[in-house]
Amino acid sequence: MTVVYSHAFTIAFELISDDARGEDITPQQYADAIISRVEALLANGNEMLEAVGAPYDTYPIEGD
Repeated sequence: MTVVYSHAFTIAFELISDDARGEDITPQQYADAIISRVEALLANGNEMLEAVGAPYDTYPIEGD
């Protein structure tokens, strides 16, 4: 049995709304904004490492 590691990352994205707290944002708007951000990052791979950065959480799991 080997140990592998599960890493959690974040990707920041922008979404414009009319509400100061963002309470008017729909699930579809979140999805569209995330997809747009990922597409932009994939178009320029150099930005991916900067946008994602280091993991914010890591924990070991059992591998095969």
